[in-house]
Amino acid sequence: MTEVAKYTFHVSSSQRQSGTNTDMNIQLSQIITRLAKGSHFQVAIHGITIPFSFYQLSSDVAALSVRVVQGANTFNGSITLSTGNYTTVSVLAELSSKLIAFCQGSISPCTSFTPTLAFAYNTTNGIDTLSMTVASPASTITLFFSTNLTLGLFFGFTANAVFSVGSDAVGTQPAVANPVNYLLLRSPSLRQYKNREWVVEKDVFSDILYRVPITTNVGTYIQYDNSSEPVRLVNDTVQTMNFYLTSNLSYTPIILQFLSWSFYFTITEVLEPVYESLFSTAFVNAPFYNQPLETDASDAEKALLEKQRNEALMKLEVYKKKIAPKNSDVLLRREGTGDTNIESSATKPKPRRDDSRPPEDTA
Repeated sequence: MTEVAKYTFHVSSSQRQSGTNTDMNIQLSQIITRLAKGSHFQVAIHGITIPFSFYQLSSDVAALSVRVVQGANTFNGSITLSTGNYTTVSVLAELSSKLIAFCQGSISPCTSFTPTLAFAYNTTNGIDTLSMTVASPASTITLFFSTNLTLGLFFGFTANAVFSVGSDAVGTQPAVANPVNYLLLRSPSLRQYKNREWVVEKDVFSDILYRVPITTNVGTYIQYDNSSEPVRLVNDTVQTMNFYLTSNLSYTPIILQFLSWSFYFTITEVLEPVYESLFSTAFVNAPFYNQPLETDASDAEKALLEKQRNEALMKLEVYKKKIAPKNSDVLLRREGTGDTNIESSATKPKPRRDDSRPPEDTA
């Protein structure tokens, strides 16, 4: 590609014009406009620095619906786990603590009770088991992980967990206490050309500009310097840009506890090489263009089609003869030594008038 112009930007979230720390807006003092006919913009991110101060279990995935059933009585409610970074064992302790407090509270028409819970993590296969050893009155608890699959990742459940005394709930896959394994820099204002994503949901228009792997520990900085592939944009002008930072689990911007982050990128205007579209030459260059096409018509149908074709060709010849000029339309008469053209009496069409001359007065 031919480069027309390139613009480089270094951005810190602390210097944003508006928005929040991880969902910020910056505005250019001079509008960037395409300079060349047939060009387009493309953007590339070259490096990013992010403090590892966000929580794996964030507030947007911390709520869980709960149901308690005691005989004919049912109570539906919810619990909210504390945000933070956990291990597979400590997150089970957090779930147990919140669930006991829930059952001890007002759950009318059910009767409040204090369950004895035994939540265990198997270090061999990574599977969680949720057990209840004592419950008076007899109760069945349902945790609706099906409505919060992201939270279910922490416990290894992809469906609801239902358990009671003597009946355990066992995880369907290994529990993972750190499901946030990469971050995404996104921009809805830098509109991409035909790019798609299958991250949070299936097959949607993508606004991802940069994928940032997490290769360090909590309490340090994530430093990633690796130029991305250029992303083609459909913007004709660029002035206000929005950037937001998410995890691989949701579209919700992460929370960095007020610590700023930074990145740098370039916007380049380029011209693509001229090419001939497949759609304009597909039929012209086809080797079978002048060849007869096979058909599944019967012999009788073929004969009928040939007859109709021949009749149409005969009619065409008749029409050609009707519109062809006749020899009698122009007569040549010799008078003396000169020839004089005598035109037929048929009306002769007037010549096209030059637009610069006024029409002739034929009255």
